[in-house]
Amino acid sequence: GGTAVLTRRRAEALERVQTQARQLEENARALLRAEETIRTTERLRSLGELASGMAHEIRNPLGGIRGAAEVLVKKGTPEEARVEFGAVLESEVARLDRVVRNFLDFARPPTAQVTSVAVREVVEAVLLLVRNDAEARGVALEVAVPAGLEVRGDADLLRQVLLNVVLNALQAQPQGGRVRVSASPGESGVAVD
Repeated sequence: GGTAVLTRRRAEALERVQTQARQLEENARALLRAEETIRTTERLRSLGELASGMAHEIRNPLGGIRGAAEVLVKKGTPEEARVEFGAVLESEVARLDRVVRNFLDFARPPTAQVTSVAVREVVEAVLLLVRNDAEARGVALEVAVPAGLEVRGDADLLRQVLLNVVLNALQAQPQGGRVRVSASPGESGVAVD
């Protein structure tokens, strides 16, 4: 009697813990997706605002360049006016170059935080996030990454790229199958398959 009750309570407790773990994993996956969407949306909004400002910044120097070019090609323009308008052209072109460079600097993705990354840990973290999805699809997950294998890179970016690849692999196998992530040292780094 008492042993059966204890065993049933343990089983119920284990089931609750497993349910909570699944919910946490699902929440973590949802948070990752939401974070990526927010980052992309905020970046696109900022780029849109910057592009609008940049268009205005470009319009003004272009007007000056057009006017200076018209004076320079006009017959009979005195030499001193040519020198003066040539300087205006150089100045406005340099201003345009600065505007475009500032935009390109902002539009580039953020710089990576390069450190030594334990590849197996990243792979295992990603597979943990997709485990429930894989189980629901009947897809087996396998890790074939030697312990101690490291690469220089940004762990967050590597995790995000790997998560996208693994999710794509899962979606390509809705009725069972296997997703195997392997990695090995290569000539120019680590090859992940």
